[in-house]
Amino acid sequence: MPQYLTFLEYNIGLKLSSLFKLPTLNNSPHATTPSKYYKIMITLLQKYDLHTQELHKHSIKSLYNLIIEKKYVLSTRTPTLRLPPIRWNWIHHDIIPHYLRNFNYKLVHNILPIASKFSSFRLDSNTLCPLCSKRYETNVHLFHQCPTIQPLLQLVNDIHKDCSNNDTNYFLDLNHIFFRYTSTATLDQEIIPYLNTVLAHLIWKTRNKHKKQSLPNISYTLLKTFKSYVARRYHYMLKDQSNSYLTTYHKVYVSANLLFNK
Repeated sequence: MPQYLTFLEYNIGLKLSSLFKLPTLNNSPHATTPSKYYKIMITLLQKYDLHTQELHKHSIKSLYNLIIEKKYVLSTRTPTLRLPPIRWNWIHHDIIPHYLRNFNYKLVHNILPIASKFSSFRLDSNTLCPLCSKRYETNVHLFHQCPTIQPLLQLVNDIHKDCSNNDTNYFLDLNHIFFRYTSTATLDQEIIPYLNTVLAHLIWKTRNKHKKQSLPNISYTLLKTFKSYVARRYHYMLKDQSNSYLTTYHKVYVSANLLFNK
């Protein structure tokens, strides 16, 4: 086990080591008895059944995603992805404005400048989520796990169920961040891309604004801003009565107003 710990700390990457503060909290990395911080690493190795062969076989990024964001599932033989495919037609859907398609691309490829990336290059010492200031900021945390955004996620999930007559809790599942879904329902092909894009971009804009100037009651601000955006988008699209997505905009607008006022 000690050789696995050494490999993880010195070869898997600065992010993983910094997350558990191993360099500063453990002054004796090769001690016979691991400190409590190294026991965290032991637990992770046992949980995911990682062996020396697997540690050498996978890239730093795939191992980091496995342990931190739990996106991959490794077996003792061959790593397998147990995830639905990314719906690229959703990311570049015609219902989404062009500038937001570019944002979706960055989101899915995990290249948005979140705090964990800045800390890796020593550009920012603060790795906490700007919205909750409690947890390490990753894509998964910011767009799905952060307690501040949970009311908004629930609202969007309810709107989706109301508009599509679909009982699945899509927006309460981690797959929504990466535009993954197994449903082939016709209505979902419009509702989900629209709602998911507005949801993620709103969280990102609010996060950046709150980082510059503190916003009061962020959860309520997110809800109110979401409702306002949906209304503005619908009224703007009313100018073009021939727009094929006008019905979808209208359904989301009506549902958002009803559910927000409950």
